[in-house]
Amino acid sequence: MALIVQNLCFAYAKRAVLHDVSLNAGNGEIVAIIGPNGSGKTTLVKCLVGLTTARQGTVLLDSRDIHRMSIIERAKAIAYVPQRVEVAGMSVFDFVLLGRRPHISWDVPASDLELTGNIIEYMGLKDLSFRNTDEISGGEFQIAQIARALVQSPRLIALDEPTSNLDIQNQRKVMLQIRSIVKKHGVMAIMTNHDINLSIRYCDRFILLKDGKIHASGSHEIITPRNIKAVYGLDVYVGSINGFPVVVPLEEETHA
Repeated sequence: MALIVQNLCFAYAKRAVLHDVSLNAGNGEIVAIIGPNGSGKTTLVKCLVGLTTARQGTVLLDSRDIHRMSIIERAKAIAYVPQRVEVAGMSVFDFVLLGRRPHISWDVPASDLELTGNIIEYMGLKDLSFRNTDEISGGEFQIAQIARALVQSPRLIALDEPTSNLDIQNQRKVMLQIRSIVKKHGVMAIMTNHDINLSIRYCDRFILLKDGKIHASGSHEIITPRNIKAVYGLDVYVGSINGFPVVVPLEEETHA
């Protein structure tokens, strides 16, 4: 299985957002899209899952153009976790169960209920199963969104800032769980993330996006002071902890 994106361009009205973007992802791989606000990260993810249609270029999943798939086919193959979603009057269990919707008809088989319960427990939400989604915290709801994506049993999981509302403990927990699912089941994950160091620790490859263009892509070797400076305009020190690069901003000298 593979995701292959070729020469993607996108514009809102006359404002170009993505310029000739090409990338790929394979089985059991997590790819992080990194870049400053306004660089086109969320727009790129929406193009990858078919929520928006690029002006030119193709998005192929397992050699199939996603825009030639039926809505049901695409819903079975691709799970999307946005930054925000509006949901009211629904229990956490029912919200997560919605991830099975592309796979079931009128009746919900016992196997789907069991799968939903197992994922809810795996994600640490068991005690919240029958709480209303309006009654849980933003961080808990974010975890519920990821649980819904996992229940979907997709081939590709696309996540837009999946740890943005989480404390450091839950950031680690969620990233470990995403990584475990991806590696165990051989699916692909693409995510945007403002936390460079979190991405470095749990992702396999990185795409540095600036002004809608890919500045650099690759593994840990592209996490360099030069590339970070080019993308963020920020001087940094790149060290190493337990074999992983660590990005530390350099403070400018101040004079009294």
